[in-house]
Amino acid sequence: MKIFTILITLMSCLFSMHLFSQENNKSNLRSENILSEQSILKSVSTAQRKNLNLTKDRELKTVSKETISDDGFLLSEIIGRYWSGINWVNEIKTTNSYDGNNNPVERVTTIYQMPNWINTQRESNIFDVNNNMIESQLQIWDGTQWVNQAKFTYSYQGNNKLIEQLEQTWDGNDWINESKWTYSYGTNDDVVESLCQIWDNSIWINDLKWTYSYDGNNNRIEEFGQSWGGVSWTNYYKLEFVYDENDNVMEGLEQSWTGFYWVNEWNGFFTYNEDHYCTEVIWKKWDGLMWKNCNRELFTYDGNNNKTEELWQTWENSSWADSYKYFLSYLPATHIDPGIELTNGYVLYNNYPNPFNPSTTIAFELPTTGKVTLKIFNILGEEISTLVSDRLSAGSYSYEWSRPDGIPSGVYFYRLEAAGYVRTRKMVLMR
Repeated sequence: MKIFTILITLMSCLFSMHLFSQENNKSNLRSENILSEQSILKSVSTAQRKNLNLTKDRELKTVSKETISDDGFLLSEIIGRYWSGINWVNEIKTTNSYDGNNNPVERVTTIYQMPNWINTQRESNIFDVNNNMIESQLQIWDGTQWVNQAKFTYSYQGNNKLIEQLEQTWDGNDWINESKWTYSYGTNDDVVESLCQIWDNSIWINDLKWTYSYDGNNNRIEEFGQSWGGVSWTNYYKLEFVYDENDNVMEGLEQSWTGFYWVNEWNGFFTYNEDHYCTEVIWKKWDGLMWKNCNRELFTYDGNNNKTEELWQTWENSSWADSYKYFLSYLPATHIDPGIELTNGYVLYNNYPNPFNPSTTIAFELPTTGKVTLKIFNILGEEISTLVSDRLSAGSYSYEWSRPDGIPSGVYFYRLEAAGYVRTRKMVLMR
């Protein structure tokens, strides 16, 4: 039972990368992934849980971007460890594999049985020419081979908006329909309704419906859930969100419907660093009279704002006690994603490694021949080094920068200038 719980938790972590992973800056931090899957599932029936599959089914951004950071890094591995009271103990690991377009084509989950990692689940994904995920197949390891378990098929509009997700399960011979989600969009291309239906062996039957409201900045401020009573829709669940002036979610409130009025369930409070990446979430549970601390999540980032650690704690004896920790590893993208940066064909990649000592590699692409400069600056804007000052032909280039003698550790910047294109990125030198 413990392993099953951890598997569900890790899948939640994987499917909600847009929230607390490398993509959780203010432009991507939207409420479809804000509230804890754990807490929401506490108030969902077993049958509804199977169909809701919250963070995955309701994720409305391009599915292929789940594991790509804003700065062009790929999430390669997540290791989950639990606190034994003395030390951190290996529990579970998920490893991602990518195709040439940085699409996550395979995820393999293993559990630790000393001294080996043992296969448990595999996710295999297929993408179309627009890098939209069109199929995701889940398999479990039976001790000797991978066995089919579930399959998700995705359909999109011409503008690559997800409009349908079909879930099927394997009965040993064929894929059987289970549930279907359909999505409707408003004038601002924001999803305004998602509908879940379940298959009763002959027709699709309504099950759940969510409607969404937004503020003037297109921030989702409410998710209103209803369940189908056979004749009409009945209130079911409600999520409300409060944002700061930078469009960061500051508070998320979950409430359930008693049949007569809304009652509090959970409340989440979010803290951010100066780059608008979430560093802390405190979850409080309503006990009928007041909010009480329950869980806390703490997030650590590297110099590229990739989340490297996620620490889960529980409230015990008037203080926070360590419970679980995830360690996340990344690889540099092998192909630049247009959503990250594409300006007339000029591209300046993130240096790698970063942080670094004593050297790092800086790569860039040029669409035409011309004069190019690549310079290094300190945090005061003083030039430290010139790597390139020459006329270069169109193509891909990479240069290594080694720490000069006497240069202290800290934050540095490298700037590429070419034919009016100017791009500056940050790197961290560590002793």
